[in-house]
Amino acid sequence: MIKQARYPVAFIFPALAVYVALFVFPTVSGFYYSFTDWSSYSDEVNFIGLDNYRQLFTEGVLGTAFANTMIYAVAVTVLVNAIGLLMALMLNRSAKITKLYQTSFYTPVVIAPLIVGYIFTAIYSPEQGILNHFLRFVGLDFMAVDWLNDSRYALLSIIMTEVWRSSGFAMVIYLAGLKAIPRDLLEQAGVDGAGALSKFRNVTFPLIAASFTVNFLLTVINSLKVFETVLVLTNGGPGYDTEVFNTLIFRNFSRGNWGYATASGFLLTLIVSLVAISFLRVLRKKGGRTMNLTAAKWRRIGIEALLFCMALVVVVPFYMIFVNAFKDVTDAARFRLTLPGVWHWENFRTVFADGKIWRGYLNSAIISAGALLIINLFAALASYSIQRNDRKLTNFFYYFFIVGLVMPVSLVPTIKLMMNAGIHNTYQGMILYYSAILLPFTIFLMTGYLKNVPRELDESGIIDGCGPLRLFFSIVMPLMQPVMVTGSLLAVISVWNDFMGPFYLLTDGSKWTVTVSVYNYVGKYSSDWHLIFADILVVILPILALYFLLQKYIVEGMTAGAMKG
Repeated sequence: MIKQARYPVAFIFPALAVYVALFVFPTVSGFYYSFTDWSSYSDEVNFIGLDNYRQLFTEGVLGTAFANTMIYAVAVTVLVNAIGLLMALMLNRSAKITKLYQTSFYTPVVIAPLIVGYIFTAIYSPEQGILNHFLRFVGLDFMAVDWLNDSRYALLSIIMTEVWRSSGFAMVIYLAGLKAIPRDLLEQAGVDGAGALSKFRNVTFPLIAASFTVNFLLTVINSLKVFETVLVLTNGGPGYDTEVFNTLIFRNFSRGNWGYATASGFLLTLIVSLVAISFLRVLRKKGGRTMNLTAAKWRRIGIEALLFCMALVVVVPFYMIFVNAFKDVTDAARFRLTLPGVWHWENFRTVFADGKIWRGYLNSAIISAGALLIINLFAALASYSIQRNDRKLTNFFYYFFIVGLVMPVSLVPTIKLMMNAGIHNTYQGMILYYSAILLPFTIFLMTGYLKNVPRELDESGIIDGCGPLRLFFSIVMPLMQPVMVTGSLLAVISVWNDFMGPFYLLTDGSKWTVTVSVYNYVGKYSSDWHLIFADILVVILPILALYFLLQKYIVEGMTAGAMKG
């Protein structure tokens, strides 16, 4: 074994320290606080036993939140993976403008769930929304319902919104798996008389099983943590018909019942952990079925037509934002797709003057930059040690980090920790917070990527007299640049789009990030859709520009790391 294998703890410790301090410790302390009367109204914290849990189980809202969360998670997981796999299969068979379709399908993934919620609030509007307008246009008037205020359709509307946003992520992972399959294997199966279904069952699926497992696991975990979309679209209503765990936690946090909110959060942590473990065990044992992969000419035409329709569904909401951002208050409230009669550029002057957008840009940029420095260096060191040292200790640390992919963030106890450490309402606190929650995924990506970096390079460095640090910084780290770029881009997108973290942890308006600025701005101008669309447009443009310019690194690095991790 090469020499640097003696230094696993030294290389892992920086990432471990941040992860334990800002992620693990709040989770563990949250268990204690769930048995207290901790509130925003008093500095005293008294142990009250099981009172919070008794209240949770007797109020009745918990059962509704649990049922809605599980229904949402199952439906989103199934639909996102089915549609993502369908997209990938069609793109894998299509030779025409595949890159353009792939770009359009993935675009919603980089948009903040909070922003997506506002977009679909307009789309679902019962009188003026483009969904009901389209249904009436094609003669389906009976289907033009009040999507968000009718309890029969509200949860379905939230589910379809998330399916629209997340299917592109599953598509990218599946497409990477499909493109890695040697064509000669499928051709040989055809020569042997295998039909399309037989090819998929016996050749294709076993070779994309890793994609299947990654997609299902990540989708179900993220679905169980749903918050922003529900908050914006229905706020848990009508009544409690769309209440989920995170809106229940948010409601109690807003009321100052922090101990009670922490008890709700601990139950969510327990449920997410159990469901994720169960899914993972099932997915390791079972396979699946999918569509016919025939290459007939008529099928190619059908594939191109379906891809075009899917792309249209993705693109139209963005077009709606753009054209309505330049209209006056009356025309924008109609949510039509027509170009403005007069282009009202003053909408953007109002947004920048009243919406604190520049301040939000600056805050998000400062926090992102600080978090990137920590994440890239600490995750690279930890991943290198974990991947190169096949020991029980380093394997334990790897899975200890990976638990962070499953566990929800315990935000309420994090507030207490930051207050005690003197970093509440500071850039430093937010930088450390994001470093802690993003390290697990970055380590997952980098560890997978390092499997492609030959160990012989390490051995050559040892022969040349390199010590562990010099070996890492001069030989290994330069080879990790592609996955580091990917990790950086994904981290920037995560920080830019996150709402829960800054909303809970920042009470100082001068430190608000762009998403919190949007949330407060929309609350102020809730009926002025021309300003809301303009605000949304200026917030999503930087992240869209980043994605369009650097999507190659996002897609290739993410799939390389995830498929090997």
